[in-house]
Formats: sequence, C-alpha cells, structure tokens
Amino acid sequence: MMTLFTFNSCPLCDSPRIDLFCACRDNLTRRGEFTIFSCEDCGFRFTNPYPSADDIHVFYESDDYTPTTNTTRGLLNKGYHLARRVMLRAKLRLVRRLSGLATGKLLDIGCGTGEFLATMKQGGWEVQGVEPFDSARDSAVARFNIPVTDLAGQSLLSNNAYDVITLWHVLEHAHDIHQSMSEISRLLKPGGLVLIGIPNCASWDAEFYGSHWAAYDTPRHLHHFTPDTLRRLAERHGFRVTAIHPLLFDPIYIPLLTEKERPGKNIFRGVYAATRSLAVSIFNPARCPAIACALKK
Repeated sequence: MMTLFTFNSCPLCDSPRIDLFCACRDNLTRRGEFTIFSCEDCGFRFTNPYPSADDIHVFYESDDYTPTTNTTRGLLNKGYHLARRVMLRAKLRLVRRLSGLATGKLLDIGCGTGEFLATMKQGGWEVQGVEPFDSARDSAVARFNIPVTDLAGQSLLSNNAYDVITLWHVLEHAHDIHQSMSEISRLLKPGGLVLIGIPNCASWDAEFYGSHWAAYDTPRHLHHFTPDTLRRLAERHGFRVTAIHPLLFDPIYIPLLTEKERPGKNIFRGVYAATRSLAVSIFNPARCPAIACALKK
C-alpha cells in the first residue's frame, strides 16, 4: 500500500495558513489526481499530500518520461531532444559567464542521462553527476564515461569541492527542499555559483492553463516555485539570487505539451499560448514558464 506524506504547514515558511489551490491529473502514469496547496503568507505552492520517497518511483515508470530516457517517440519528444541539444551549448556559455571561469569543477545534481555533463566535460570542465535513477545513471556512465553517483554517494562527496553546482529541473522533485539547499551549501566552494532551473508557476501560460498546466506535473513535481519563493528559500539558507534567466524553449514546449495532454485539446489554442508565452517571456523573464536562477553566498 502506498504511503502518502501530508503537510500541515507550509514547507517553505512553516506557516499553518495553507489552503487548497487546485487539483491536477497525473498525465504520465494515469494514477489519479493530486492536490496542490498554497501558503497564504508566502505564496508557495506544493503538492499535498504526495507519495513518500520510497513509493514515488512508480510515478516515473514510463518510457514517455523524457528527462530520464532517450526516447524520441512522437513529435514533442523529438522537439524536446532538439531543443536540449541547442540549450546545452547555451548552458555552457551561461555557466562560464556567471561563474567567471573558463573551466573549473562542476557538480550536476539530477544529471539524468548525462548530456549536460558531457557538454561541460568537452568544454574543459572537471565534472561529477548525481542521479537517483539506475537506468539514467548507467546510461550517463556508459555513453560519456563520466563519474555519476546515486543519492547515497552524494553524501560522501567532499565539502567545499565545487566551483559550480547545477540543478536543471530537479529542485521541484526534492522531498526535502531545505535538506537539498543545506547539501548544496556544504558542497559548494566559497564564492561558488549555484544555477537552479525550475518551472515557474507565476508564468503567463501557468495562469492561462490553470490546473491543466503541464509543468505542475503532479506528483513528480512536489514543489512549485516562482522567482519570489525561490528567492525566499535561497535567503533562508544564506544565498542571494543574483540573476534570473528565461529558458526560452519552454514557452513553446510547455504550452504544446499542456494542449496535448488536456481534455478537449486544441492545437490552435496551443500555438496561440506558445506564441503569447514566448513573447511575454522575452520582455519579462520573471514570467517565463521555466527560469534559471543564479545563486551566490
């Protein structure tokens, strides 16, 4: 029997003033509906209740879960992989620019099948990955000959060892966001850079689609950030947000994925939403459906 964990207070600010925000279907494994709550004090949204760390793996068991597989089945998956190839070089340039380093030591937490680490290695960086899923971790090691450990191995990594730590669409999956931030703080060199990529539920298309928005992705996404709530989390752990960058393929990908999965799908509505979301994101990065936030101590 599956164990569900329930929050009686906000996991970000500990306020007991939490209310139901919406209910979202599990569109990947079709295992029902999950509720999202919102904090009246800090505005943070979180899936509540959600499966325990021991049980949540069943909600990832699908060949259609693109981040941990190499499937190119279907037009959207093909588009995802094409966009990822373009974004890899952009992320390398972003890391170099924000860290001020041409090369260095980088840790990617939640590295998936290793493409980003391979790009950084080719760019001259010393790399290390952390990946909880066996199949993705094995693929990264076999294809790119890069060191990747599991979550237990992460605890054995040295203190103050990395110039840059990246989490690309990972923090929203963490069962304990405060433990995750504490671990990042332990592993980062003084003056180092943290880059956190997250879905942004303050985006235009999140408001347009409401509970159907694909990037809520319950119950795999346990926490639903905005630039403000990520800033609150960072400051609680001694970090400051120094920059916010839009991830400009997501304003196209997320609305089209949302339209594909929602009842009564309409491709014309999807194209409109993607076009509008991209335009809004270009002029206001804080309204982009996915953002990369740079943190420093």
